[in-house]
Amino acid sequence: MENTVKTAAEYGYCKDGKVFLKGYLEYPDRLIGVVRNTEEEALQYFVNRFAIAENKVNLLFSQVDDAQNKGSYLTKLLQLRKNLIEFDGLGNFVPLLHKLDELELQLRELILNNQIKNLEIKRALIDEVKKATEATEDWTKATEAIMEIKTKWLKTGPVDKALQDSIEAEFNAIVDDFFVRRREYYAEKNRIIDEKLAQLQRIVDSARALRYEQDVDAGFAKIKDLQREWKTIGQVPPKKQSLLWKQFKRSSDFFFERYN
Repeated sequence: MENTVKTAAEYGYCKDGKVFLKGYLEYPDRLIGVVRNTEEEALQYFVNRFAIAENKVNLLFSQVDDAQNKGSYLTKLLQLRKNLIEFDGLGNFVPLLHKLDELELQLRELILNNQIKNLEIKRALIDEVKKATEATEDWTKATEAIMEIKTKWLKTGPVDKALQDSIEAEFNAIVDDFFVRRREYYAEKNRIIDEKLAQLQRIVDSARALRYEQDVDAGFAKIKDLQREWKTIGQVPPKKQSLLWKQFKRSSDFFFERYN
């Protein structure tokens, strides 16, 4: 009780049925509660509450010590400082705030160092993705390489806010340009394949029309021309080519049986 009275006298007081925390640092005296029964009980209550504030500070330090990404606790620290300034309790808040100030400096320095490292990593990844987007002789392989680089990029932490937008925009522009060119490449490839399939279908239709050709000698020459033309068209998707080839061969065999 004696310690409570001493703590209360040093950090707070009662007046007009109300409990006040004495001002400290730049903060003035502040109303923190009311006297419900006796002034001693009210003071005891708020002295006991001060332990909650101490525990919150100690918990934050423990969490930071155990954390791998310590910088992520800066926001929580700033919020805790704000809560301490508004906390209703009687005790010495100055050492707690000083501890938070020291921890904030450590975290900000750590964040700054991490941002510098992250910037170095992201600049290296930009150079890496530039080389990968130039290797378009194998679009599949290039796509896999770019997706791997993009995963590394996403796992790398932020850089300084002043550079964040510009460096993100530079990386995304390189990646977006690659996928635009990739889309155009496959669109053109599909157009060529469709064109070849149309040519093969025309050959199939022409061979089918020759099955009942009256002039078998002329028909024989046309079938041979169609066979030669087939060989000049080039590769198309195997399944579609196989289906069309079977149709073409069926018509050709039918005609050759008539011819023989």
